[in-house]
Amino acid sequence: MADSGRCEKNVANAHKYIDYTLDPEVAAKNGIAVTFAPASKPAREKMPAKLVATRSIFPTAEDMKNGFRDAANEFGREKN
Repeated sequence: MADSGRCEKNVANAHKYIDYTLDPEVAAKNGIAVTFAPASKPAREKMPAKLVATRSIFPTAEDMKNGFRDAANEFGREKN
């Protein structure tokens, strides 16, 4: 059985880590390093404009609208 004190400490540390990675400065650095969109929207302002303009990283609303298929309906299956 797990020690509840350790679990509480792990949860607290997990929250600290999440808060750290969502900090716009940190999220921007991570986004630049891995060329992925960060989970923190304010981080975009801290990233190079060329990277933010890359639609494969930051798709436009139109890209999002047209970029996904509804395979369940396309193949006659019911959605779960």
